[in-house]
Amino acid sequence: METLFKKKRTNRVTVKISAKYMNTLFRECNSVYVKTHCKGICCRNSKGKLNVTIAPREVRYIQSLGGIVKEGTLQPKTDQQWCPFQKQNGLCSTHKNPPIGCAVSPFNINANNTLIIRYRNLCMNCHKTGTIAAYKVFERSLRVMFGKRESNRIYLHLDNGGGDIMASMFKDVWEDLTYNRNIRKNNKQ
Repeated sequence: METLFKKKRTNRVTVKISAKYMNTLFRECNSVYVKTHCKGICCRNSKGKLNVTIAPREVRYIQSLGGIVKEGTLQPKTDQQWCPFQKQNGLCSTHKNPPIGCAVSPFNINANNTLIIRYRNLCMNCHKTGTIAAYKVFERSLRVMFGKRESNRIYLHLDNGGGDIMASMFKDVWEDLTYNRNIRKNNKQ
């Protein structure tokens, strides 16, 4: 997966970033909190089942790790309903090189080309009991989507009380997020 995220990318797409969502409060998402509180619930849907979409350019990588992708969605092992890469303690075995949907979680691009937080993440305890702005808790996700320089610009803008901002996202990430949104939309029907 390093080849997917570490290569030099120059093609970009301008997106709107919702300051409202970026300033939504969350708990710090770290290994201690995952192991002791949430058990990686963000990797599952509201019914406790697997909820990981896989972009087309990631399929071979996921398959090389032993994952099965069907209709754009990572399939659970036959004896469980959660991500096959999720350990018993809730942590992810692919955390250093996760699928793009995981790497940019909890953010998503809506139909208006605005970066928001997925509704399902707003229903989780890490949000309900949060005290830290999402753009700070999930800074790593912003770097994956925008790169270091642009994510620093976004961070400073929000840190200084700025409102919505237009930013330049990597085009391949934007395409993956758009694909993932459409997969989730189709799976709801």
